[in-house]
Amino acid sequence: ELRIKAKLVVTPLQCKTSLYEEQIAGGIEDKRHIMGHLNLLVHSARNLQLRSDGTLNSFVKGELIHPNKRELRQKSPVQKKQACPQWKHTFVFHNMTQAELEDSMLVLSIWDQTSFGSNDRFLGSVSLGSGVPSAQCRLLWQRILNQPNEWTDESLILHSNMGCVKK
Repeated sequence: ELRIKAKLVVTPLQCKTSLYEEQIAGGIEDKRHIMGHLNLLVHSARNLQLRSDGTLNSFVKGELIHPNKRELRQKSPVQKKQACPQWKHTFVFHNMTQAELEDSMLVLSIWDQTSFGSNDRFLGSVSLGSGVPSAQCRLLWQRILNQPNEWTDESLILHSNMGCVKK
């Protein structure tokens, strides 16, 4: 189980200028094209598959995948020797519009760092987006996008298959 908080931060001052000016001149203001950034606070995880010594050296990878296959990747710091890690780490994906995010997918995966880092052990993942199989994850994604500037809290069930996860 992975505990997260997320919000899409937008302000009118961060608009795509040409599109925004055209919309204002035409009397149309489509807020889906206002530039912002996606904040994702990865708080903690529990019920992870532990090592034989009862601990993990875990970290989270966040990957935002756009429909044009452009990928933005980030990684949290490693929480060493923790059975129930609490990263409290924020991923920030800058210069995004709601329209771009509507067709994107966010993949969060948890890994156990090995001694040399070459064969980190996959522990689980969850995907958020409009095209993912889980209704909970589709609805959460829509809630994040449709309630800009408001934090959304959620506990998500991790899946053991790697699916869209990249090593």
